[in-house]
Amino acid sequence: MKIRNIFLRFGRKILSFLPSGIVLMYHRVCDDDFDPYGICVSQKNFLEHLKILKENFDIIPVRLVPEYVKRKFVGKKKFIAITFDDGYSDNIKAFEILDYMKIHATLFVITGHLLDKNSKDTIKRILWWERLKGLFSKDFKKLILKIRDKEISFIVENHLSNLKVQVKKRSFEAGKHIIRKNELFSYLYTELKYTREDQRERILCSIEDQIGAVSLDQDILLSERDIESVGKSGFSVGAHTETHQPLSVLSEDEQRKEITLSKHKLENILKKDVLEFSYPFGLQSDFSDLSIKIVKEAGLEIACTGVKRGVLPFMVDRYAIPRFNVMNWNSQEFEHKIREFFNLVI
Repeated sequence: MKIRNIFLRFGRKILSFLPSGIVLMYHRVCDDDFDPYGICVSQKNFLEHLKILKENFDIIPVRLVPEYVKRKFVGKKKFIAITFDDGYSDNIKAFEILDYMKIHATLFVITGHLLDKNSKDTIKRILWWERLKGLFSKDFKKLILKIRDKEISFIVENHLSNLKVQVKKRSFEAGKHIIRKNELFSYLYTELKYTREDQRERILCSIEDQIGAVSLDQDILLSERDIESVGKSGFSVGAHTETHQPLSVLSEDEQRKEITLSKHKLENILKKDVLEFSYPFGLQSDFSDLSIKIVKEAGLEIACTGVKRGVLPFMVDRYAIPRFNVMNWNSQEFEHKIREFFNLVI
């Protein structure tokens, strides 16, 4: 253990002289008291984040990360790239702030609702996790669900709304189970994430039948005009698939459709090539070598993951750029987290 610690300290000392960096992943910039996924950052905290980053780091477009880490030792050496996933409508305000501060960022957009006359039902299917969140904001004591051909009765032990999702695969036998609300929420989130769309919809409809449906704002995602505005402001816009399903659960043809259709829709809106991509959810289990192959074949030149790691010259894969998710941290918490992220570079 002592030898390992010495090696790590020595390694970090050497790496401190290299042009290492981290890529940050935001989702929403809004105030939300019920945020079990940890994806909402208030405007106040977002502004503080940007001030800290601008004062201390080179902020670069994510597309330049592979080239940037190969450069000679110039500038501040440590760099940051900023990305947004999904394309929530509140991102418009975030990009107005970025534009005012002259800071570049990349927006990765889910496209299933774009360029078609889609109903609210389409957005509900795409943003199933927001739907699940809304359902679990309700009080309920019991759920009876058919999952993997087993009828399972869940007796909910408490009704606390302070939920935090924990992605952990778990199975239940048929019959009755007493369970805490947070455990049930995490179980269903993980189960639905890796379930095909038709089966996921069946489970969600069953929950709605038992405790009442929830409504999602039809304007929760960016419109074509919004995306066009972000692109014209000089920001990068990348594809994030058509319906935001983990690519690992899809066939080769389904993956190709998800990736290429998303790219082509955005190109029709932006009137230029779309060359950047991010994998839905982005954990190592959410995409595969086949996914990477299809991304390359689609003409995309860089792809981001959700794998938590920093970027170094000899550890960068332009089709698997690692990123750190950003939460609603105040300035002190954010500074601490940035230091922590850089310590995880190796």
